[in-house]
This record gives sequence, structure tokens and C-alpha cells, in this order.
Amino acid sequence: MKKSMVLFSVLCFITLTAYATIAALKIDTANSSATFSIVNMGLTVEGKFNSGVIGEVIFDENDLSSSSIEAHINTKSIDTGIEMRDNHLRNADYFEVDKYPKISFKSTEITKSGSGYTATGKFTIKDVTKTIKIPFTYSNNAFTGKFDISRVAYHVGEKSWVMRDKVNITFKVPVR
Repeated sequence: MKKSMVLFSVLCFITLTAYATIAALKIDTANSSATFSIVNMGLTVEGKFNSGVIGEVIFDENDLSSSSIEAHINTKSIDTGIEMRDNHLRNADYFEVDKYPKISFKSTEITKSGSGYTATGKFTIKDVTKTIKIPFTYSNNAFTGKFDISRVAYHVGEKSWVMRDKVNITFKVPVR
């Protein structure tokens, strides 16, 4: 009986220790960034979302199957440095921020990829959700990465001969 209790105690400790390492990390929203660039009229236009990234990350480099990422960005916080352009981007032609207040990503799988990782998941802008792969690295308690999307595929504007379809997105998401 005594051996059974000791064995049970050891198994409980091992189980609790394993679950303790897979804890939710709090996103440092104030120091996070999501920036973008797109070519418009032959010039590269850059912008950012001032609200930072909001969400939850569960990440264990040794147990990626238990890891997950859920992140959101407030579309109203778009900032290209030109107020008139920002207001235009907030209207129905582009982000329609009153109806669609956030851009979201929710991972379905995280895998090791070269010297970093890849998060596969559902990326939503407006009324469109697509499965995408986002490469990222994790170092010094921060996730960083870069990926491209088609703005037209997400109903952000229409096809145009002056504005490219491809948008480059870069992010840095520190966690605690």
C-alpha cells in the first residue's frame, strides 16, 4: 500500500510538472507591433496598427502539439502617417472597421521549421477566413515573423493597376 501511494505521488508530481511548463504567456501589447507595406503608385507605403497585438500564446518548444496562438489587431488603429488615407482605409472600400473591428489569427498547428517555426491557422480579415502558414522565430521572449497576403482575397480594396495586391506583414510580439 505504501509503495502504491509513493508511486501515485510521483506520477502526480510528474504530471503536474509537465502541465506547469505549458502555461499561457501574456502578450506584451504595449511593446508589440504589427506593420505592413504595399506598393501604391510605384511607391512603397508603410503602416502599422497602433493598438498592438492582443491575445494569448501557449508555447512550449518541447511540446509543439500543445502549443497555440490566438492574436487580434484592432483595425481602427491603422496608421500610415497620413490621416486622410487612414480614414479612407477605415471605410467600406477597405477595412470597414465599424463592421469588422479586428484582424484575427488562430493557430491550428505549430511545427518546427528550419531554425524557427511555422504556425498554420485561420487568418481573418473582414468576412474572409483563410488557412495560412506564418513563419516565425522565438527568441528573448518574443515572437517575430514576416509573411505576405493578398489584400484582394480578403476583400480589402479591389484589383487596381496602381496598387499591388501583395501586402507584406511583419510582426514582433513580446510575451511575459
